[in-house]
Amino acid sequence: MNPQPPTRIASHLIEVAVRTLPRTHRNRYDREFTAELYSLPRQDQLGYATHVLSRAWALRAALHQLAPTAIEEATMSNRPPLRCRLNLRHHWQRTQTEDGARYMVCSRCGKEHAPAGYGDNKIGA
Repeated sequence: MNPQPPTRIASHLIEVAVRTLPRTHRNRYDREFTAELYSLPRQDQLGYATHVLSRAWALRAALHQLAPTAIEEATMSNRPPLRCRLNLRHHWQRTQTEDGARYMVCSRCGKEHAPAGYGDNKIGA
């Protein structure tokens, strides 16, 4: 896969996010976030840059604490994707429990869904 130059809007969002960080860390994170943009397809760059911007203040707080676990918690949040939180689009995959009951689970957010009559599950029965 060839590196894709960042779109202007994605680059601008990264710049805004980096400006919120302490001066001593700005150069490092600017290079790191921009490098990530180059590794993404153009259609994914805006989503990544928006995510970085949304987590910038948490990263800033963690950098002020200078605790590695706080930085990891701020940047590696397990928050579900926006589409899942708004219930607009899940990535459903079929799975089953140890006793063989079938159900669907979103591979992105972990939400479970067992429609009526799917497999051995009878909802409302």
